[in-house]
Amino acid sequence: MLPLGLIFVALLKTSAMVMPKPTPTLSQLSPMPSATIQTLQLLKTSGPMAKRGDRVTIHYRIEASGSLISDTATTGLPFQFVIGDQRVPAFLSLGAEGLSERSTRIFIVPAGLAGGDQGKPPLMPPKQDLRVTVRLVTLTAVE
Repeated sequence: MLPLGLIFVALLKTSAMVMPKPTPTLSQLSPMPSATIQTLQLLKTSGPMAKRGDRVTIHYRIEASGSLISDTATTGLPFQFVIGDQRVPAFLSLGAEGLSERSTRIFIVPAGLAGGDQGKPPLMPPKQDLRVTVRLVTLTAVE
């Protein structure tokens, strides 16, 4: 397992971790990828569901080959972004989309969507499917 400090730095560099930055308009969002994720488990709650363009705050856990890559609950630093923002890994947008606050989705990200043949070292290993858990903490819907 990588040291937490290294993981945090890698996240800042590889996914342009979005803290308060201007919210992109819907026309500025990248199209959602055509690749699909395989949902293994979905724990739903009631309430509005996150959609493309909404600002969400999530906790996530990423594993590859049974090894922990990153866990924001361990660091205590949730990740905030706009669903569909091209600065964020597409699989996080896909995982958060359709969730309501306090809902959790566990899903498999195919290697092609997770980093492909090269991966994104040191965070994402090459040619590896990822097991990701996303828990939606807050949702700010776009009107």
